[in-house]
Amino acid sequence: VKGSQPITCTPQLEEAFENCMEALAEVALLAHPNSEAEWVIFTDASDHAIGAVLQQRAGNHWQPLAFFSCKLTLNNTKYSADDRELHAISSAVKHFRYIFEGRHVTVYTDHKPL
Repeated sequence: VKGSQPITCTPQLEEAFENCMEALAEVALLAHPNSEAEWVIFTDASDHAIGAVLQQRAGNHWQPLAFFSCKLTLNNTKYSADDRELHAISSAVKHFRYIFEGRHVTVYTDHKPL
């Protein structure tokens, strides 16, 4: 597929996508939370979905504790880029709240205006 050519969603394409998602989930080894470690949430938003990862610092690298993603509703896809990024942050905080409630967590986004 080149440029802005549409991708036709076929059953084979959906199956391949699901297989990729399962393979990624198996590779991502989640760590047990360490109450002494620094915790962060990294978020991102696209035109069609939002996602986030809750991580803790372990020495010089980050360990994932939990992942979150969801497809945007038709109304959410009409949001500006700023609003989609804010929606990603808000949704991630709500989703992970039960894990980090009562402790300090820093949120990072790749959206420079925020």
